[in-house]
Amino acid sequence: MAGLDTQGPVEVQFTVQGRTLAGKRWGNVGDPPVMALHGGLDNANSFDLIVPTLPGYDLFALDFAGHGHSDHRAADTPYLAALDVQDVIATANHLGWERFSLLAHSMGAEVSVHLMGLYPDRIVSLFAIDGYAETVSQEKWLANHRSSIDENLTKQAKPLRVFASQEDMAIKVARTTGQSVASARILVERGSRMVDAGFCWVSDPRVYWSDALAIPREQMDQFLGSFEGKVMVVGANNGFKWYWSDMDRLSAKFKHFRFVAIDGPHHLHMSDAAPELTKMILAFFTDRS
Repeated sequence: MAGLDTQGPVEVQFTVQGRTLAGKRWGNVGDPPVMALHGGLDNANSFDLIVPTLPGYDLFALDFAGHGHSDHRAADTPYLAALDVQDVIATANHLGWERFSLLAHSMGAEVSVHLMGLYPDRIVSLFAIDGYAETVSQEKWLANHRSSIDENLTKQAKPLRVFASQEDMAIKVARTTGQSVASARILVERGSRMVDAGFCWVSDPRVYWSDALAIPREQMDQFLGSFEGKVMVVGANNGFKWYWSDMDRLSAKFKHFRFVAIDGPHHLHMSDAAPELTKMILAFFTDRS
């Protein structure tokens, strides 16, 4: 893929153990590699607005399994963090990336915590946008995993809601997430498909049932303590704060961890806060200290 067009992404699809994984790639082979990981129920289009302002990187935005153009998981396979980690590593192997950085939003940031814990030798650094793994008790961690398995075995997905238009879908997304309708349209474009009566989502309804991304505090500290790269989390003052309770503690305990909050919605990278966020991302990735 030498000579990728930095002005526009190249669509990429490949097969891993019988499943298709998909995404979008910007930049040039040989530039510092960065994997962009989107939030829950979003897709690779999540980074369309911000990537053009980040020149000089070989950047790949992945559609997680069950999202965008990637296949759903098999009916007998729940959506668990370890399997998302496996898909990210498979993607990096396909791209020929031995070591790479992470640019992650929301659920993608939660998965990134597992990635840097399981593969600290493969991850260079992590820049997280309004997301990080939440800490829970050991008992809650076990209950979350059991629930994900039990629901996958017993729960039946309801028929997908059909919208009259993609614009109606964008309005619904904007109301739910607090982002603008304009940015929601970008997600809807890749996240929807035409059906007889209108449009519906392409995401797997079973992703709603997975709640196994949180980890015990001891595991979080072990993950971060064994990771030698930098971690920066930028929170959204008007976003979701399920993970904030650990931010001050981690900042005080680990010199290579930093947390700051700026004004804006959960989708900071798709909002008016994007220029400020871009400056922070560029400074983070170019700082070699």
